[in-house]
Amino acid sequence: MKRESASPHKNRWVSIASILTVSCWPGCGSTNLDVNIFLLNTEFFFDNLPPHGRIVGHNIPIPTKQEYESEAKSIAVLIDQYEANLVGLAEVENRAVVVKVKSHLKKP
Repeated sequence: MKRESASPHKNRWVSIASILTVSCWPGCGSTNLDVNIFLLNTEFFFDNLPPHGRIVGHNIPIPTKQEYESEAKSIAVLIDQYEANLVGLAEVENRAVVVKVKSHLKKP
């Protein structure tokens, strides 16, 4: 009997639901808990350092250092504006780009 694996799309929603459940669990007994969640698809947020890989082919240009810094600052401004308790970023190259965004936040 052939067993089908779960689709990556389904796994993504299971992961998001799990994160939300765990993050909200401590406040289940509280009636005055506000949780602000901010999810952002950064659309190919890559740094300017190699290696870059070929995730989507050759059509995505590698950013210059200035473009990379500007994008990191712009994402941080959005996060600061929403004052989120929980932030999710999609389509980032690696942990280093997330750390770069974090370095530009008002409250890291």
